[in-house]
Amino acid sequence: TYITKGYFGAAEMKEQVVTGNLRNFFCFGLMKSLPLLMQFGVYHRGDYYMATVPAVAASQDRLGLSLSTGMSKAFMEPYEVLRNLKTMTNITDGEEKNFLFLYNDTPHEPMLLQEPDYLPSPTVDNTAYDEAHKDRFTVDGKTLEITTEKQMIHYHANMASLLQVGEWLDYLRENDVYDNTRIILVADHGYYLYQSEVLVHQRGTIDISNYFPLMMVKDFGSTGFHVCDDFMTNADVPTIATEGVISNPVNPFTGKPINSDEKTAHDHFIMTSRDWSVGSNNGNRFSATKWAIVTNNIWDRDDWEFIDSKKVLTDHKIP
Repeated sequence: TYITKGYFGAAEMKEQVVTGNLRNFFCFGLMKSLPLLMQFGVYHRGDYYMATVPAVAASQDRLGLSLSTGMSKAFMEPYEVLRNLKTMTNITDGEEKNFLFLYNDTPHEPMLLQEPDYLPSPTVDNTAYDEAHKDRFTVDGKTLEITTEKQMIHYHANMASLLQVGEWLDYLRENDVYDNTRIILVADHGYYLYQSEVLVHQRGTIDISNYFPLMMVKDFGSTGFHVCDDFMTNADVPTIATEGVISNPVNPFTGKPINSDEKTAHDHFIMTSRDWSVGSNNGNRFSATKWAIVTNNIWDRDDWEFIDSKKVLTDHKIP
C-alpha cells in the first residue's frame, strides 16, 4: 500500500545521488577509453575514485574491519524507515481487527556503522572499540567468527535493524498495543558468511546457516523468551499468523488450505547450489546439484546428510 523506501532521509544524500550518477556517467566513458590495466585504478566497487569525498557520499568506502568513509544509499533508505517507525504508527482506541505487513531490507544492504550504538556515520572509526571488545563475539563458549569485512558489515546491519525494531516494540508496549498483538519477525534467507564452524560442511564449501534465517514469534499476551529448535521454514509463517484467528484459512489466490501439513508429509531437501534462479540455470527446472537433508537438530553434524543430485531426482518424488 505504501512504498516507504526512500521516503525518509537527508535531502543532501538524495541530491548527491543525482550528482553522483551524472559524474559516474561521464567517468564510465573515460574509464572505457583507458587501457585495460588502467581501468582498475579508476573504477572501484561500483563507483569511481575522486580526489575528495563529498560531505554526504552515497556509497561507503571501507578500509578493513573498523574504518570507513561515506554512507551507502542502499542501506540508508530502508534504515531510515526503521528509524521512523514511531512516526509512521497511528494508534487508535477500538476493537477492530488489523493485519499489518512490513517489508524492510536493511540487513540486505550492509555497511559499517559506528559502534557501540551501531549508527550510520559519514566517517566510522571503530578501531579502539573493536580492540577493547574483541571478545564480544564469544558467548556461552560459542564464537561467531568476525574476521572478514563481509562478516563485520552483516553483523552491523543486523544489530542496527534489531535495535531499531526493538525501540518500536518498546513504543508499542508503552502504548498498550504490544500484549494484544501477535508479532512475527522473519527473514527470507541467510547468507554464506561461514561464521560458525559447526555449521560448515562438505570440507568448508557449504555454510548451512544460509538455510535457516531469523524467525521470532511473540504471541498474544505471551511473556518470557524461549528458544525452539523445531524444524521451521518461511512457509510456516502464514500458518502461525492465522492460527486461532481465522477458522480453516485458505490461500485467497489458490484456494488451498493454509497449514504446515506438507512439512512432515515427506522428506525435504535443501538445494545447496547458489544458482537458484530457474530462468538462468536451466530454463524450466533446477540444474543438477548436491542436496542436503536434516533431521532433528540443525546444530548436530550427524543429523545432516548430503545426497547426490541424481539420487534425489530418481528416488524421491513430491506427492
